[in-house]
Amino acid sequence: MVWFETFLRFLFILSSINLSIMSQMENCPHCNKPLKIPNRAYHNADNYNQICHVTTECCYKMIKIIPTRSYRITVDDTNKEEDDWGVPIGAEGKACYQALDDLIKCYEQKFKKQH
Repeated sequence: MVWFETFLRFLFILSSINLSIMSQMENCPHCNKPLKIPNRAYHNADNYNQICHVTTECCYKMIKIIPTRSYRITVDDTNKEEDDWGVPIGAEGKACYQALDDLIKCYEQKFKKQH
């Protein structure tokens, strides 16, 4: 088991050495040189979808990588009759949303009375 842990540490160190991303589009906010940071920082921000603090390899100062996501919304042309949550299209869907809104208002009023 010790050899496996040693092997994993070796892989981690190997992945950190000379495998840095140099962004051609961004300069470091500290030194204004091309930003150079380890790949692991981008992977961490992507995989966990949270801010990652990392020391730059260009001037060895701290930066934050803040992951952002974007969405594109288009008309659905699949002819589905209900969405992924079972809400039907058209008047039935409107009734579902109205019933849900009424239920939420009911619980909000009940919660306010209790507190």
